[in-house]
Amino acid sequence: MTYTVKPLFLGTIEADKSGFTYMAFPGVPIKLEVVAFLIQGAPKNILVDTGSWAALMAKYWPGKGVDYQSFEEALKKENLSPEKIDYIIHTHLHHDHVGNTSKCKNAEVIIQEEEWIFAKAPHPLQSQYYPPELYKGWKIRLIRGNKELFPGIEILHTPGHTPGTQSVAVRTPQGTAVIPGFCCTFDTFIE
Repeated sequence: MTYTVKPLFLGTIEADKSGFTYMAFPGVPIKLEVVAFLIQGAPKNILVDTGSWAALMAKYWPGKGVDYQSFEEALKKENLSPEKIDYIIHTHLHHDHVGNTSKCKNAEVIIQEEEWIFAKAPHPLQSQYYPPELYKGWKIRLIRGNKELFPGIEILHTPGHTPGTQSVAVRTPQGTAVIPGFCCTFDTFIE
């Protein structure tokens, strides 16, 4: 079975590059995309992350956010609505990845157990990224390690950005696409 991965671009948020390059390039501004990913062709409607919006992110992050479209508008373009989402696979629980999750009332939210534990009592330097009010009303399924959701859709535990970061490997007609569960810039990997 093969699938299509469609990014739903919701907006951007500004940041300092040093936060993503182990403190190299301080004072260099970057823009990060705020995205949800729709996996098409599965027997159920699946999102990887739900993104957020500028006003919500401003409560937890000093960088300026810009909205391109709302979550609902992005889903409507795909003939979907938040109520029609069956599964949300969260790469991690930072506010810019989970802001729209509570709108998906019928979705089962798949999270690494290690990420859920950390989100409930984050390190003080990380606490602003884990606002507990965003997690209310979720139908949570905690997993440990790698898990196949459907044939050709595998959840991979890839800790690093956070303790419970996970990525999603999706079999597509072009090969396996991996939706990484971490934030990075190209300069993170330069020697």
